[in-house]
Amino acid sequence: MPPIVPGAILFDLGIGNPRIRPTREMGEKAVLAASDAAVPEGNTGAGTGATVGKIFGMKQAMKSGIGSASLTLGSGVMVAALIAVFFVRDSPAQIGQLPDGDTTADAASSPDAGASRARKGVYKTTEDWTLGEAFRTRTLWLLILTYLGFFMGFFIYIAHGMRHLEGLGYAPGKAAESISIVLISSMIGQATVAAIGDRIEPRLISAAAVCLYGAGTLLAIHADTPAIMYSYAILMGWGFSMAFTCMATILSNYYGLKVYPALLGITTPLGTILGAIGPVTAGYFYDRYGSYRQIFSIVAAVCFASAILYLMAKPPVRRSPRAAIAPVQAV
Repeated sequence: MPPIVPGAILFDLGIGNPRIRPTREMGEKAVLAASDAAVPEGNTGAGTGATVGKIFGMKQAMKSGIGSASLTLGSGVMVAALIAVFFVRDSPAQIGQLPDGDTTADAASSPDAGASRARKGVYKTTEDWTLGEAFRTRTLWLLILTYLGFFMGFFIYIAHGMRHLEGLGYAPGKAAESISIVLISSMIGQATVAAIGDRIEPRLISAAAVCLYGAGTLLAIHADTPAIMYSYAILMGWGFSMAFTCMATILSNYYGLKVYPALLGITTPLGTILGAIGPVTAGYFYDRYGSYRQIFSIVAAVCFASAILYLMAKPPVRRSPRAAIAPVQAV
């Protein structure tokens, strides 16, 4: 029974020089070179021009190649497929193949085998971490410690911000405006992350964000005029929303989408617990000193320290060995 070919078209004119076309001599060489050996896979043959993910244009596309798979049924009938747009993540090396279709142990240790660097330098892992592996990394605990900065500072201001401004002589209505400005200006932070989050490392954005929040907290100590009050409220809202938005992005970029929901579900309550310590601590300082100057200074210092922690929280390296995935050859 002859093979059934449901489709044999690969549009690859957007790759390389579209003016170069197969010649009769090339066809003759292909016929003479034909054999019953296993089909080379990866970035070879028809897979040389194969790409996937072009819905947003060629700039967003990823390289793919040629792959094969087969299954022999109990009746002896073989079902086989030769796919010339075989999806191979970001490179053939990530499935145990070299670009020329050969397979060696070097592919498993390729820099692309565990992680990829998205365009513009943003790190995104291609591995699926487990929850236990993630919590055994130094990076995750550094990220959790950063919650002391923006989580604690935000909760303190929501609980004590109005009382602080009233102590500086503001009417309750005017003091309440600062809370509204903080919340409204949070949209600036969200828009900032949306604009640059795929071009600049989110941990660097977060480092800048907690510095903004720390600067806003220092300004709040001396908010003697409405101009200063508006300025610090904008800095606080801007900084908090950037850090909070990047928090989820960093977890998914570092540990993968598979474990991301569990990580977020565990680390966010931890941040809430750390943040909940803030209002109680601020109340103690106010009762003791009659002012929020000391606790606001501490919050600013913790924010600046959190920025250093973000700089230290570099992408983790998965320690558990990962076997290379061997390509499936035709039987």
